[in-house]
Amino acid sequence: MRTILAMIAVLGMATVAQAAMVNLSITAGGGEWEVRASVVGGSEGICDFGVDVVGSGGVTVDSSLNVAPEGLNPPTETLPYEWWGLTDMRNDGAAGIGIVASQKAIYSGAPDPAQDTLVVQGLGQSAGSRACLVGGTITWDADILLASGTYTGSVGTLTV
Repeated sequence: MRTILAMIAVLGMATVAQAAMVNLSITAGGGEWEVRASVVGGSEGICDFGVDVVGSGGVTVDSSLNVAPEGLNPPTETLPYEWWGLTDMRNDGAAGIGIVASQKAIYSGAPDPAQDTLVVQGLGQSAGSRACLVGGTITWDADILLASGTYTGSVGTLTV
């Protein structure tokens, strides 16, 4: 497991940011890999992320897919159909490089409960689920699955 320090924005409080410890882990076997993240500390969870998965010593990353939680809300009186979760700037990366996503944690104007529903608090801290118009209910673990992919080679290392 690799541990990094990151700044995590406290969701819902635009002027406050708190430091938190983000633990990234990668598991691999049978030509497939997964990257998970968990957050320790006083924050409201993962607001955005960017990870690279790199192979070395004879292991090559072949593919990557951003699988962080996202879903489609039904329309409300103030919003049309809107995606919630880690949807902004979403990128699967290219062979493990440049896997990114962000939540819609900042918007202009007065506080808007409808727009607040697009942000999932506690990602990386607690398991959860949300209804989604596409694909039914989306669920996630406390150690949130961010990305998955494939690799070739039997000797070497994958690093996130």
